[in-house]
Amino acid sequence: MERDRIISNALSNIKNLRHTLSKWFMDCPFHNIDRQSLVGWLAYAFYSKELQELNDKEYEEFYSLIQKIEIDYQLRIADDEVTNTISHMKHILDPVRVIFRPLALYFLTNTLLNGIISSSIFYLRGYQFMHIGHLSFWTYHDETCNAEEEEEDPIIFFHGIGADLIMYQPFIARIHKEFSRRHRIILISMRCICMRYPSLKDITNMSETIHSIQLIFDYYQLKKAIFIGH
Repeated sequence: MERDRIISNALSNIKNLRHTLSKWFMDCPFHNIDRQSLVGWLAYAFYSKELQELNDKEYEEFYSLIQKIEIDYQLRIADDEVTNTISHMKHILDPVRVIFRPLALYFLTNTLLNGIISSSIFYLRGYQFMHIGHLSFWTYHDETCNAEEEEEDPIIFFHGIGADLIMYQPFIARIHKEFSRRHRIILISMRCICMRYPSLKDITNMSETIHSIQLIFDYYQLKKAIFIGH
């Protein structure tokens, strides 16, 4: 099924599965992570649910998946009848903690890292900065591509919470190197979640974001795209 294929692709890019799972479970040693806790983690990852909210079909699906991972990666995961005893990161379910940061930090992230360094990197690679609808983004399109070559679906990337696209430069460099020849690349900059100077004008809701994506599709005459998010 589609979920199995996605999981297989994700696991194939993890160098050390034990270490990665340990990090998701707040640095808990891998040998202490039990089967029930892993099911709870998968419940959050795929359904945004707590373990107790899974129905029987969903529970069995994740239980079977864990058994397959054990076989494929030669792991031994402990059985534990206690329900979800180990805490894991739940970015959209855990309470949001607000931390005060001095203006100097925003000068570093907004002006220096993104305003100067990140922008310079994109310009040197041939990217163009655009603003369509409510979204700002960097885009690259290889104009030297042979007309006989069929252009493939564009790649659209949404970054996560942090310091904007500067955090993803190694990842973006790899995407650019491997796919920019036949794919248009669009890198969305979500100013409201990337440690820029505070402003209430840049916070877009879901409807505005979807509408802006549609405007981008119309502007570049796109029919479909490959979306990547973090």
